[in-house]
Amino acid sequence: MEKMEIKREEFAADGVGKIQVDAGSATVTVKMWENPKICVEAELEQGREYESAVLGDIFQVSCRSEMKRGIFWTKNTGRKTRLTIFLPREKRYQEVQFSIGAGKLHISGEAPDCDRISVETGAGTVEADMVLAKERMDVEVGAGDVKLGNVQTPELNVSSGVGHFTISGRVSRILNVDNGTGGGKIALEGDEADYLCNVSCGVGSVRVNENHISGIGGEYKAGNPGAPGMINVNSGAGKVDIQIG
Repeated sequence: MEKMEIKREEFAADGVGKIQVDAGSATVTVKMWENPKICVEAELEQGREYESAVLGDIFQVSCRSEMKRGIFWTKNTGRKTRLTIFLPREKRYQEVQFSIGAGKLHISGEAPDCDRISVETGAGTVEADMVLAKERMDVEVGAGDVKLGNVQTPELNVSSGVGHFTISGRVSRILNVDNGTGGGKIALEGDEADYLCNVSCGVGSVRVNENHISGIGGEYKAGNPGAPGMINVNSGAGKVDIQIG
C-alpha cells in the first residue's frame, strides 16, 4: 500500500473575502463548521505538489501532480490525494472559485455563503447538496459530470462541451445555457409564466416542459416579455432538458 503524507493547516479567516481552489486530479470535500478559522486536511500521495496560503484577501489551495517523463511514457500521479476544506459557517465570501481538472469536488450539506461562485471541471466530477450565490453562479463542464442540488441564485450560467450536468433549484432572474455535444437536465422552481424563453439548437434537441425543439436551426420563443426571469439556451448537437415547476 502506498504511504500517504498527512498535513493539517489552519488559517485566520477574518480578512479573507475570496477563495480559490485548483484541485487538479485530487478529491476535494468542502464542509462548513463552527470554528472561525479556515482549515485544510490533506492526504497526499508521494510526489504530490500541494500548497495552501492566504495572500491578501484570497485563500488559495493548489494541488497538482508531478509529471515523470521518459522517452516513451508519461506518468501522472495524484488521483488518490484527498483534501478536506473546512470553512467558517457564519462567514460570507465575495467570490469562491473551484477548478477541478480530472478530480472530484463534493460540497457536503451546507454551502458557503457567497456573492459569486464558479465551478470549472475538465474530465472530473462535481456534486453539491446545496449552492448559494447571491449575485451569480458560473458552471463550466468540459468532459466531466456536474450534479448540483438546491441551487439558489439570481443568475446561472452553464457552459458544457461534451460533459453532462444535472441542476435543480431556483434561478430568479436569468438562466444562460451554452451546450455543445453534451447536455443535461435543469429543474427550476416556480412557474413557466415566471420566464421568457429564447431557445436555439443545431442538430441536437432542447426541451422546455412540454415544448420540444429539434432539428437544424430549431428555435423557440415563448413567455411574457415582462416576466421577472429569462431562459436563454443555445445547444449544438447535444440534448438539454429544462423543467419548470
